[in-house]
Amino acid sequence: MLLVSVLSFSALAALYLYLSFGAIKLRQREKIGLGHGKNSTLGAIMRAQTNLVEYSVWFMGLLLCAELSQASFGLILAPALLFVLARFWHALAFVASDGLSSKGRVYGTMGSILSVMFLIGLNGFLLIQ
Repeated sequence: MLLVSVLSFSALAALYLYLSFGAIKLRQREKIGLGHGKNSTLGAIMRAQTNLVEYSVWFMGLLLCAELSQASFGLILAPALLFVLARFWHALAFVASDGLSSKGRVYGTMGSILSVMFLIGLNGFLLIQ
């Protein structure tokens, strides 16, 4: 079973839904039908959603490859936990700062990139093994 991939993807989907509900609520309150209507908070939420998807696609592909290659549980669990926590941290900091730079965004980005880089290396190792 692809336990780590399923749990990671589910957690990332939950974060995406959380951001979506925030955007819907704000759109209704501000009566914005399309785009961000020059509302910086809505713009930040929309960008956080897009950023989440941009990183998650690559991460989930690499995680699935590692899990299907039967990498050890610990070698796939560690980057999965780091990535999911980093994406939550990044998204929440992104929205809280209206898209401005913050430590949460930086740490979330670093955790995401490190997780992806680790899985690239792990998959390369599994491929030549």
